[in-house]
Amino acid sequence: MGRPDHYHVARTRELTARQREDLALMAAGKTNSQIAEALDYIVDHKLTNVLDALPKKAQATAVERLKAMPYADTQAECERQRDAFVRRYRKTDPKAVDTLLRDWDRMVTFYAFPKEHWIHLRTTNIVESPFASVRLRTNASRRYKRVEGAQAIIWKILRVAEQAWRKLNAPALLPLVASGVPCKDGRMIRSGSVTGNGNDQAERTAA
Repeated sequence: MGRPDHYHVARTRELTARQREDLALMAAGKTNSQIAEALDYIVDHKLTNVLDALPKKAQATAVERLKAMPYADTQAECERQRDAFVRRYRKTDPKAVDTLLRDWDRMVTFYAFPKEHWIHLRTTNIVESPFASVRLRTNASRRYKRVEGAQAIIWKILRVAEQAWRKLNAPALLPLVASGVPCKDGRMIRSGSVTGNGNDQAERTAA
């Protein structure tokens, strides 16, 4: 016999504010793309929106410039490439430039995380893949009487689905990230110095 609704609702109260925000967006019927953008997973969406603001004939060249930005080794190099794009397209396609510059800080947030995690943070897969599993169940149910009930069901589905997920790269770094250890260009900063490798740092901390 399954747990009563009030049990699952109680369990959702133990979630972090960010987890509750995720569930609330899903319960409100937001699409995967809308949720990804709302939660700052916007690199893919940002670059797509910039391309959409350009004429078709300019997109083939521009796409290579745009793709290179989030794959630069440092934030400074990424911003150098951004500035080159701005100089190239400011006069001819100001809408595309404005789209690129809007919320720029959110787009390069991943540089403040371990480099091992960048592959996850630069795409929306980390949001869209889990939510696809949830959609299968919530779409079949059609409607829920209470938001709390919907959140409880969604959370339970995610807990079951996570058993089949691949782990994040370098999971040993997650406690350091959660504890607020800062990073610069993907390398953790400890006691005024920048470490060479996040995994080594995690091993030293654990020791």
